[in-house]
Amino acid sequence: MTEATTRSALEAAFGQRVRIRAPDVVGEGSAATLALGRIPGAGLDTVAAAGAHVRWHLPIMIVHRAMTGLFDTGEAVVDVPKVEELSRLTSELQALGIEVRSRLEAR
Repeated sequence: MTEATTRSALEAAFGQRVRIRAPDVVGEGSAATLALGRIPGAGLDTVAAAGAHVRWHLPIMIVHRAMTGLFDTGEAVVDVPKVEELSRLTSELQALGIEVRSRLEAR
């Protein structure tokens, strides 16, 4: 099979490839260590929250640990490399079912 034939066969079997844009990331900001908690009674949208954390330059593994902690225990502490506006970050997380309980001294 040639490359074109292989590509056509794969496209017929699985459909066209979809390109996903990388999220826009925060350009500038200061580092912050945040204690996060799950808002009681609110739905926790971990997928959207993970995307928000990636925008703040957090590595995927750190995001995964934070979301797992929030889901399992209701608490997580994260070191966010770039926070432009803490109030915007707080409101964005609240909409996703997460509250910023405190801002700790950067580690």
